[in-house]
Amino acid sequence: MTNNLSWQITERTLFLSGSCSFASVAQLDRDAKLQQALASLPADSQMDLSAISNSSSAILPLLLQIKRSAEKLNKKIQLTAVPERLLAMIKLAELDQLLLN
Repeated sequence: MTNNLSWQITERTLFLSGSCSFASVAQLDRDAKLQQALASLPADSQMDLSAISNSSSAILPLLLQIKRSAEKLNKKIQLTAVPERLLAMIKLAELDQLLLN
């Protein structure tokens, strides 16, 4: 099984999809095009996580980084369609105030 995490942006939504591993998250975190694409989102946007599979805790720093990068651009990104397993990890790590608001 390959670990591949990818992204796509539509008018106001950042879609993350694929399987999470430390390697795939690190690769996406270094993706300069993703950082540039965040600038194209409107001030009030969404990050759809419905297509995330095999989520591991490796994705948590990436989600925090994306939200932090968006905030630096005066944008707010609301997480949507968070898979149950990922939601449980967010709450267990006590990151719900940072990621889910």
